[in-house]
Amino acid sequence: MVTIEKIDNNSVVIDGKSIVKVKITGNIIEVKFINRPIVQTIQKIDSQSYINLSTGELKKFKQNETRIDNLKSLKTSMRNLRDIINTNCVDLKKCKFLTLTYRENMKDCKKLYADVKKFHMRFRYYLKDIPFNYISVIEPQGRGAYHIHEILIFEHKAPYIDNQKVAEIWKHGFTKTENIKNGVDNIGMYLSSYFCDVINEDATVSDTEAAKYSKFVTNESGKKVSKRVLKGARLKYYPQGFRLYRCSRGIKRPAVFECSNEYAMKLVENANLFYEQTIKITDNDYVNIINYRQYSCKIQ
Repeated sequence: MVTIEKIDNNSVVIDGKSIVKVKITGNIIEVKFINRPIVQTIQKIDSQSYINLSTGELKKFKQNETRIDNLKSLKTSMRNLRDIINTNCVDLKKCKFLTLTYRENMKDCKKLYADVKKFHMRFRYYLKDIPFNYISVIEPQGRGAYHIHEILIFEHKAPYIDNQKVAEIWKHGFTKTENIKNGVDNIGMYLSSYFCDVINEDATVSDTEAAKYSKFVTNESGKKVSKRVLKGARLKYYPQGFRLYRCSRGIKRPAVFECSNEYAMKLVENANLFYEQTIKITDNDYVNIINYRQYSCKIQ
């Protein structure tokens, strides 16, 4: 039986020679220490089958295993999305946040992707000599419809963009054009949570039965306000194998590497430690300790 528990951060000793994994995403540096390598028990072959590495048997996923696997894949995609947002949205004055919706109940993903591509072409023509990159996220609703959220990243301060003009360029329905306000330590975490949580008043009965409640939500200023949200409830609306975000070619990827803890500590010596967690994983005689830290800093 596998047990996972949070333990005191000071209970694990990490010396200077210990190997850690470092991830740099814009103003965020993450440092992860694992005191023992993770033992892989299965090797996935495809969406329907896997090999049990201890016995060599080829097995089929049960239906519930496939669903769990899909949920894990979506959560991984959300983490990757968070990292991409943090890597590219360093100066929020250079960013805009768009919401593009449809008048009708849009359920055709192929048409949706084609519409977004045409929107980008028309929007670049409208902006003329002002280049931008984008992170485009498809968000499903409980009724089965999709709409699009986009983060636009400009080389310099984001220009004023009239929302009515955006709606004219989009052509398919309602739009919302917003600035992303400063003051949020982890903008990737804030926005990616927004994409997978459901506000209580928008929830269905099945949502409330399946998801965990949180009494607070972080607003655009980074402050927690009292509002019940269902954590992760929207994830169940994504179909199997759904590609939930796309990026333009100029979008940067996080820098990920392994190094000594001593070197990692030099990278963050002038940074602010704003999150730390240590967990203990026990599986019979196997014990694994993982320490995870997040630092906020300015990358030169």
